[in-house]
Amino acid sequence: MPPAPGLDTGVSLAMTSMFQMSSPPGHPKTKASSAPPPTAPKRHCWECLRRRLVCDSGTPYCRKCVDGGVVCPGYEDKKPLRWIANGQVSSRPRQSRSAPATAAAGRAKQPPRATVVSKKKQQHATQHEMQISLPERSGCLGILPHMDTRSTTWDVVQAAYYYNTWVLPTYDSALELAPNPFIAPFPLEILPYLTDGLRHTVVALAIGHRIHQLPKDASRGASVDLWSRLFHHRLLAIRELSHDIASEDTRASDNTIVTIILFLFVELQQMPATNWRQHLDGLTQLIEIRGGAREFLKTLPALAIGMSSFFLVGVMANTTCPPLCDNSAASHYALLDLLGTMYGEGGYPTCLCPPSLFVTVVEINYLRAQQARANLLASTSCAGAAVVPNPLLLTSDQHIDLPLVPQLEHGESDESSTPSEAACNTAETPATSIQTIDSFSPANQEGPDMTTTPAAQPLDIDANASRLLKDILAFSPAEFSTSSLHSPQQQHPTDSSSRATDRLVLGRLWQSALVIYLIASLQSAGALRRSSFRRGQLGGLRAVHGQRLYEQLQLAVVSERLKRSVLWPLVVCGFDAAEAVNSAVSLSGTGGGSGDESRSAAAAERRKFVETRLPILGHDVGTSLPDYARVVLRKFWDSGRADWDGCFDGSYAFVT
Repeated sequence: MPPAPGLDTGVSLAMTSMFQMSSPPGHPKTKASSAPPPTAPKRHCWECLRRRLVCDSGTPYCRKCVDGGVVCPGYEDKKPLRWIANGQVSSRPRQSRSAPATAAAGRAKQPPRATVVSKKKQQHATQHEMQISLPERSGCLGILPHMDTRSTTWDVVQAAYYYNTWVLPTYDSALELAPNPFIAPFPLEILPYLTDGLRHTVVALAIGHRIHQLPKDASRGASVDLWSRLFHHRLLAIRELSHDIASEDTRASDNTIVTIILFLFVELQQMPATNWRQHLDGLTQLIEIRGGAREFLKTLPALAIGMSSFFLVGVMANTTCPPLCDNSAASHYALLDLLGTMYGEGGYPTCLCPPSLFVTVVEINYLRAQQARANLLASTSCAGAAVVPNPLLLTSDQHIDLPLVPQLEHGESDESSTPSEAACNTAETPATSIQTIDSFSPANQEGPDMTTTPAAQPLDIDANASRLLKDILAFSPAEFSTSSLHSPQQQHPTDSSSRATDRLVLGRLWQSALVIYLIASLQSAGALRRSSFRRGQLGGLRAVHGQRLYEQLQLAVVSERLKRSVLWPLVVCGFDAAEAVNSAVSLSGTGGGSGDESRSAAAAERRKFVETRLPILGHDVGTSLPDYARVVLRKFWDSGRADWDGCFDGSYAFVT
């Protein structure tokens, strides 16, 4: 039945009125108004898009571009072209994140990794992954060293093999002069029993030798890799030594002492500018804990070779160090009989110094230290106070003959010969033409105060220095060359003759070097300066042996048996060249003439010879000590000084 018309109309009117009442103010009525047409979105110019600014869409140009002093490129659909200056680019292609081909090939063999990894795990990547990923990204896999791929066992085996197959054969010719316990193959069977500190020290010693064997045109990468490995093993050796010394059980053990001796050679051979004397002094204290050198060698004679190396470094270092740097000169003098036995029973130092002359070096070092001590006490004591050395060098009833020509009385002149000629005659026939004098004997001094004043101290040292000089000049290189102790059984007469010639050169070499060292070092300390005539005699003797040392060095550097053992004589020759130059310059200033110019040229020739041979020696021996010696000598030559202490004013040890 259809609804009533009145009801339907009332409901419709009610709904229409309710809709109008619920509409918010201003809402357009459906039938009263229509919506405006939609407006187009604003366009941004290309410059505002590039600069990421909100463009004002002004026409014909953007207002922001005009204010910024930029030509507005407009609102076209296509970006307009723009001129740029030479060398500039408007955009760069995005670099590919893919790894190099070698790295990609290596990763292709690895199992796939998870694609979703948390950020926290990525930040805490392991060190091994970082070491691999960093070289891969930089593309330098063949340059950066990989320490994690090497083990200490592999390094020490390689070091021992390198020594036996590369280093040891170069010293076969030196063994022809005499049996030498210092030169022996490295026993591979003891490698499992080496401590960690000793292993790292052996590896560092072998790597240091290898560095100096590289050719001059070797790549920088090879040198950097070896140096990094050297410092790596040096650091680990120091760490192990510190741990052993900190423990009372291993502080003075045999392994610790042997490790320190080898580590001392590492510091000297490769880093001589470091404070190597700390290791020497520390080792001395550890030996004292074991009861001293005598007791240590008595209870453990197997370490005699290691102790010989220790004493060798200490004695030769005292020659080129300040005399009061420590008390080792006195301790070596107290062990003079032990050193004489150690180097007198078929063995001799690796520097090939004759045993009798090596003991003389110990005595010269002691005299030099006593003279410096007397100077220090004399400068600090009050006037007239007694200065007595400890221990006394001479007693009042001792008498020492000087190995010089007779001393002239005051006011008397020597018209028959000059001091240089007298010194030359003395050097040629030291055993027959030397006459004795008594003026330096303390028993012949007049006046009760001569033995109690500071001036009496140089007299005792002068007498002992004269005795040592006489012993050095009495040394016979000819007897040394034919000695049965230093002449093994020869099979070929030709080889026997050449070896005797080399031993003769060796004896003359060290004899002349020690004459220069004794005179120069003691005069620099204040001894051997009592009269101008005696200083002239010593100056002439030194000039003769300086020329002889240079001549013998020219023969030694070309000998396969001797060329690796001439570092200290080369340094002495370089020092003496400065004195020769200064003497020639001072004489030329007084009108010396062409003779002085020739002496100056000869001294300059010695300098050039020493400066040329030192780097070659460093390459042959595998050490940086010769290069460091050249730096020290250059500094001394440029200073204009001529005294021994002026040249060796620091802790130097030129011994290989």
